[in-house]
Amino acid sequence: MLSFQLLEYSQEVLQALKYFRKSASAVELFNYVMHYDAHRDAINRHILFEATLDYDHNGAFSYNGDGGALRSRYSDAIGKFRKNTGPFDLKNSFDAMKNRIIDCKSKYDISDAMVGYLFEKADAVIETYDRFLRTTDTADGYYFSESALNFFHFFTNTENHYNSYAKMISPPEQCDTTDLTTKKELEIQMLGVEYSYKDFIKLLNAVNIIYDELRLAMYDDAQADDLSIIKVESGSAGIILRGADRIIKVLVKYLDKTLDLLFSKFTKEGQILRLADVRTELRKDAELFDFLKDKGLDTPQAKENIERTFIRLTEETYRLATAAPRIKVNGKEHSIEQHKRQEYLKEIKTLHITDSENIAE
Repeated sequence: MLSFQLLEYSQEVLQALKYFRKSASAVELFNYVMHYDAHRDAINRHILFEATLDYDHNGAFSYNGDGGALRSRYSDAIGKFRKNTGPFDLKNSFDAMKNRIIDCKSKYDISDAMVGYLFEKADAVIETYDRFLRTTDTADGYYFSESALNFFHFFTNTENHYNSYAKMISPPEQCDTTDLTTKKELEIQMLGVEYSYKDFIKLLNAVNIIYDELRLAMYDDAQADDLSIIKVESGSAGIILRGADRIIKVLVKYLDKTLDLLFSKFTKEGQILRLADVRTELRKDAELFDFLKDKGLDTPQAKENIERTFIRLTEETYRLATAAPRIKVNGKEHSIEQHKRQEYLKEIKTLHITDSENIAE
């Protein structure tokens, strides 16, 4: 997939989400969710679990404190939503969003797990709302409210996800070239494996996290430019990015060191180093830490966050380094010996499933 196709896909998904957010049903749903979320703990305490219920002298239930008033406000809010939003209206809004995104996925031939999860959460809202409309039971109202809140949070995260990549992915002609003396390109190629859209986004996200961690540690108030994508190659994941010169140099050094550790260990002993072991070995690398100091990671603001930065850097470079048996970084190729590559891929798959500390799904 080329960079402009990834950009177009992200923009079209965002447009589908925007249409949904503006629909009358979504406006009613999100307004109700905001009200519910603001009083969620009290609602659960006073209404669902009836924690403030007492018996009066006639043996009937009565509410202490503001439980009765809260129940009234909750009933009014969910009643207003039910009055203003029919089940078919809500379902039609969800279906319109889904169809737009499905058409987009088909157009670009993309398998995108994130929107799949969004669809599942939308289905849960419809299912719980239908049940609540049939029973008008308090518990069913709670299950609908929780499903709606869960959908709202995931919907917002999905918007942020695609906004982030739409911002990050910019064709070459849109890139700022006025100050290339302070910018440097980073080229990463994952060789010997095929990548889906989902896999590629995970790798891209890892690079972006590393870059942001270094930016925060090396610059006051994140002054350095954002990382931008110059080119994306289809098939095996190949990307060319541009960012601040010092940050890219540190990123390349850190990735080179991690790859050398992992591939050397596997070539000699047939074992993949665990993340904790990689951290231990990198801590011993005096050359690496002299390099980091020289590039600005010895400033007072960097020292305050150096441990957190080190942990996150190692975690994300490990994610990249265990993604393929051959990885090229700015022209330098790191590789497992050819006769051991299939074994390495098998070990990686097992590692990702069994080691929760690493990069499991």
